[in-house]
Amino acid sequence: IKAQHSNAPQIKAKCNTLDSSWKELRGLMERRKKLVDLSVKEQQYLSDAAEVESWMNEKRPTVESEDYGVDEGAAQKLLAKHKALQNDMVTYKQWIHQLAEQCNQLATFPGHQPQRFVTKQKELEAEFARLNKIAEDRRLALEDSVCLFEYMRESADLEQWINEQLQTAMSEEYGDDYEHLKELKSR
Repeated sequence: IKAQHSNAPQIKAKCNTLDSSWKELRGLMERRKKLVDLSVKEQQYLSDAAEVESWMNEKRPTVESEDYGVDEGAAQKLLAKHKALQNDMVTYKQWIHQLAEQCNQLATFPGHQPQRFVTKQKELEAEFARLNKIAEDRRLALEDSVCLFEYMRESADLEQWINEQLQTAMSEEYGDDYEHLKELKSR
């Protein structure tokens, strides 16, 4: 074009067309990249939500169990496992909070059915709240069970001690000598 070629106007027109097409392509690619990034975020949210939902479904039978132990040791083991589960629930609660933040971001993008994410998030939060309530009730019941077994053990020990003392008090043995009397007195 600078050399004043005979086809310079056609070359300039072709360059302008190519430049315009290039700008249009870059704009479309930028738009496409944003859509793909948004789709990745949507799929990541749905995947994470499904994992949380699966975990809750897996833990529900444990939390709803009516096994409170058949003795003190079993009740203590169940309580320890339950407390570990409640610690896991704290982690999952944080994860649900992060999902809520992602959901809020996804809901701001029009045209991508943001309501399905909002609905999914509400379902997750409601299900977690139910699970948390059941878990708290179970923890209290397990603590009551442990206390009951402790009481039963301690009361059996006390009853045994009282019976031993009654036997000693009702004994008609008065001792044969001084050493035997000291032994009887120590009982």
